[in-house]
Amino acid sequence: MTERKGDLRINGNGRFNGGEFNQVEINGNGRVVGGTSCENFTCNGKGKIEGNLDGEIVTVNGHCSFLGNVKSNRVRVDGHGDFQGDVAAKLLDINGRTSIAGKVKVEELEANGWVTIRNNVVADEVDVDGKCKVLGSLKAREIEVAGLLTVKGDCESETFEGTGRFEVDGLLSADKIEISLFWDSFAKEIGGQSVTVKRNSEFISKLIQPFKNVQLRADSIEADNIELSHTKAKFVRGKDVIIGENCEIDVVEYSGNFRSDPSAKINQVIETTNL
Repeated sequence: MTERKGDLRINGNGRFNGGEFNQVEINGNGRVVGGTSCENFTCNGKGKIEGNLDGEIVTVNGHCSFLGNVKSNRVRVDGHGDFQGDVAAKLLDINGRTSIAGKVKVEELEANGWVTIRNNVVADEVDVDGKCKVLGSLKAREIEVAGLLTVKGDCESETFEGTGRFEVDGLLSADKIEISLFWDSFAKEIGGQSVTVKRNSEFISKLIQPFKNVQLRADSIEADNIELSHTKAKFVRGKDVIIGENCEIDVVEYSGNFRSDPSAKINQVIETTNL
């Protein structure tokens, strides 16, 4: 017969040793010292976990600091989470304010609140509706940005869809990149098989920004198929290239088909067979 694990509930102030539990719940001001494993971890008050935490479900409604690594099926932060170690989870759901010092490896990252990750991120799906700042690199299969995404390193995915605002200091790389501009965005370099940039056509965009010159800025854009509007770039290189309205391009290099809008400003166009 399997021995039933007990529960750890902290309703006042106290320091407790870690261990194996069914439920760990902090409602007051609690400190747990040592490695801890549990089915469910919930912090409704103020907590500090001084050791690694392994929990099926980790929920932060209050304010909790994790000094070790966290491993879980689902981590949800509706309050304030401070993770000093690595985070590994199937789902990392951020609705409050969170900072993560270590590496992040998840199947799905949902950033609906504010999250700052000071290391590298590896994920299957990334969905940013709030504010997400990655000080390392970001690598995923799918990235969707409706809020604000900042990546200080490279940003790599199979598909990248940007309807919000993004800033990538390194290379933005994806097989398929679709950008629908609502705010100014930036990537130092952009590369992929297909790159499409257009102005967001939503009614609210037309209503509040009818005269604003919203643009994507990049040093270079390289892809097989490129269709740009509202873009300012030093160098554009591809097979089939279309340069639309409100574009400022220093050099365009193409090997297949090329078309440009009369309003586009292009300093030099080069046809080549070497692409």
